[in-house]
Amino acid sequence: MATPSQMAAYTAHLLTHTSAQNKPVTELCIFKLRPHYTNDHATALSTFESQIIANTAPGHGRPNAAGIRKTAYGFSVDYPGTFVWMLDWDKIQDHWAFWQTEAFAPVMGAITELFVEGRPLVRHYDFGEEGMLDAGLGVARVVVWDDGGEAG
Repeated sequence: MATPSQMAAYTAHLLTHTSAQNKPVTELCIFKLRPHYTNDHATALSTFESQIIANTAPGHGRPNAAGIRKTAYGFSVDYPGTFVWMLDWDKIQDHWAFWQTEAFAPVMGAITELFVEGRPLVRHYDFGEEGMLDAGLGVARVVVWDDGGEAG
């Protein structure tokens, strides 16, 4: 599990080369569930919602969710061991700032509990000012190439 100090160092690195700063971004995360959750989506969902969504859901005056506009999540129909989480952020810097909040530890704890060890497939997209989840798009084409090198 990544620590806040590791994420702070990573943020410093990202600030030197990321062109996506100061504009909305949609984050797409693809996780592989630990084997015992592959056939127990109810328990996985309960943990995800009580530990991750409770600490990242937008609104309700939650100071630890600054910059998150909307979130969506679910299980793959074709591959029950795959879980997708999407977030619309006001700007990528809000995403990086989240790593330094009190909410980061329980989120990372739940990620460690639910998903196989290793880095999930994470990509950030520019869908314009409203983001993908807020845009009310009838169709949104997203291309994600997973060669298996990152998703575990």
